Parts: sequence; structure tokens; C-alpha cells
Amino acid sequence: MKFSSLLYGLAVAMRHSARKYPAFRARLAEKNLVAQIKLMDGSRGRSFAFQDGRLRSRRGIHPAPDVTIAFKSAKLAAKLLTPPIDYQRQIDAQKNFALTLDGPEELALWFTETILMV
Repeated sequence: MKFSSLLYGLAVAMRHSARKYPAFRARLAEKNLVAQIKLMDGSRGRSFAFQDGRLRSRRGIHPAPDVTIAFKSAKLAAKLLTPPIDYQRQIDAQKNFALTLDGPEELALWFTETILMV
């Protein structure tokens, strides 16, 4: 439940930031892509579609995202997505294949940086 709530809250926070901060609104207009954050088993997730500066977010698994961030478990995802961000814990999760990032490097980097800007 916490995992799904965090992802929904991320979408709300991005929309709020785009309304409040012109620089963030401009950031969203830089790329057109579909990104997804999900569990590795495919049981839960949320997609984020960026198109011409607009954000559309949907619950569930997208059939063909450009970028996918996948977590081994909802508990791990909640730990890694909840501020303050512990970068060492993220590195450890990646080394243990409990956190994966798939997609073109340029888009994946843009998406992760955008999340951190929120």
C-alpha cells in the first residue's frame, strides 16, 4: 500500500511543482517519453507519460515504456523512494540486483534527475 501511495504522491508532487515553478514546468517540456516505476514481479507499478510539457500518470504496468525503474520488493522501494534519499542504499540495491533501471541512458538519467528535482 505504501509503495502505491508513494508513486501516486510522486505524480501529484510533479504536477504541483510544474504549476508552482516555471523552471520545473520547462523541465517537463524537454523530453517526450513514458517512464515506469514498478515491482520486478509486475504486480504493481505506475507509469508517467511526459508529452510536450504535460504529465499523465496511470496506475498499473505500461506495455511499452521507454524507461523502467524496477524494485525487488515494495518494502525496498518505499525505503529508497522516501526522503531523505540514501544514495549508498541505492548503490547497494543496484549491486544486489534489487533495483534495476532499463532504457536509453539519456532518458533514464533525465527521468531520475526529474524525480530528484521534485
